[in-house]
Amino acid sequence: MHHTFSIASPRPRLAAVALACSAAFAAQAKPLYHVEAADPSGTVWLQAINAAGTSAGSVTPVGGLPLAAVGTAGSYHDADANVADTVVSYAVGINASGVSVGQARYDGIYEVPVMWDAAGHRTLLELPEGEETVVTGINDDGTICGYANIIGAVIWKNGGKPKAIAEIINGFGYPSAAYAINQKGWVTGGLPDDNGLLHPFIYKDGQATNLGGLGVNSYGTSINAKGHIAGTANFDTVSGTRHPIWYDGTAWHDLAGLGGKKGAMANGINAHDVIVGSSSIKGQREYRAFVYMHGNMYQLDKRLDATSDPGWQLDDATAINDDGVIVGQGTLNGVMQGYIATPVRK
Repeated sequence: MHHTFSIASPRPRLAAVALACSAAFAAQAKPLYHVEAADPSGTVWLQAINAAGTSAGSVTPVGGLPLAAVGTAGSYHDADANVADTVVSYAVGINASGVSVGQARYDGIYEVPVMWDAAGHRTLLELPEGEETVVTGINDDGTICGYANIIGAVIWKNGGKPKAIAEIINGFGYPSAAYAINQKGWVTGGLPDDNGLLHPFIYKDGQATNLGGLGVNSYGTSINAKGHIAGTANFDTVSGTRHPIWYDGTAWHDLAGLGGKKGAMANGINAHDVIVGSSSIKGQREYRAFVYMHGNMYQLDKRLDATSDPGWQLDDATAINDDGVIVGQGTLNGVMQGYIATPVRK
């Protein structure tokens, strides 16, 4: 690259070039994380994290079944604290106000979508036409997304009535599904074609648009405020090999994986287009958590700082917030654990 410098004022120009080079180097520097257990007892598994660093998932009491849980490292509580009739529950999303959403099962009924406020009070979400329904996310405005087994992708605004958002463009008898919602209320997920194969869509301004995707079968799993989407694509229906994919607002990109034959899948994306998920690794049958940034994919448990316990094996990264904090599941010295991975700032 050719640079022209002003003889009259070289210092500002040189300083600007130095700053630009420094910024470019920082953008390409390999990430480093400090990892800690969500709960030293190994009973907490994490599925979501909000802007404040509060995460949500489930806690399994000794001798009991999983119950929805929210909290921060070392301090999680049962989201169903004020409810006595829960058999099994788990949270899959949490917003800035500490409101979480997920599924719950009670004596005598099937699994239903629910919302818990920060104090642990539960609200049963209205089911569309009595259908079996799954909730998948919530944004800071309280809009919830999910899907029903007949009408497909739906949203609930502030816990109100469900609204179908992709049934018109589906039209082939196969239900669509909403998997994520951003702070603008835009939704992504999977929209089937007339062969039942999924394609990622974006719902915004009251309209759902098919984004095409990659491979023979693909869907969006997370969406940031820019409308950029992380997703998963199946490139081979015979072997079932999956790749994580990324939509930059214009085109889709195949992120491949960490080299394993079983493929990989993306679970989360933040405002800076940092993507997390899980990938099989070359020469092994196991999966490992990955983080993708600046055009590079890293195995997360190979990017830990010296103060992280060396006994960590990070199997899956389920979510990331805009500060770059990642949550997921793994094992610590052979014991299953939920974990929190915090970027180490240099």
